[in-house]
Amino acid sequence: MKITKDKASAFWQKIDKDGPMPDQSNPHYIGLNRCWIWTGRTNHNGYGRISVSFDGKRIMARTHRISWEIHHGKIPDGMLVLHRCDNPACANPDHLFLGSHQDNQNDCTIKNRKNGRRGKRRPYGPRDFTVPRVLTQNQVDEIRAMRRNLKVSCSEIAKIYGVSRAMVWLIVTGKAWKRPAPV
Repeated sequence: MKITKDKASAFWQKIDKDGPMPDQSNPHYIGLNRCWIWTGRTNHNGYGRISVSFDGKRIMARTHRISWEIHHGKIPDGMLVLHRCDNPACANPDHLFLGSHQDNQNDCTIKNRKNGRRGKRRPYGPRDFTVPRVLTQNQVDEIRAMRRNLKVSCSEIAKIYGVSRAMVWLIVTGKAWKRPAPV
């Protein structure tokens, strides 16, 4: 996929290089610097998406793959771009590496990210050894209150908290950061 200067410029406008630090107490993340968070569109799993031209067609590409191509060149056929930090919104080239599908599965197992059941999505929000959290539970509560009580737009809330509009919507609608059942 050819990345034009215009597309690269549009890409960099939506990257926040002051993202969260991967949890240094987790041995899998030791030595990693800050995540570069994609602040534009994301898919349901939190991966950044951007529209690019490929073979004369417009397609939606994952932003970590675009970052790889900007910094390292073409991705070999059959290879995936994996995250050392396990943050799907991260586009920091220092956090990315190439691997096969099996490498990705092994990485999931080593980092205890396997969900154990085919077809079951990992939950959003607090979790063990998976995506480094950008938001705290208090911030999530504030986001919900801002939307419910003050009628602040998802776009404005996203700017305030440095997350995507999609993530704010998922939080507000209860699809992300579900509260645990009361004990």
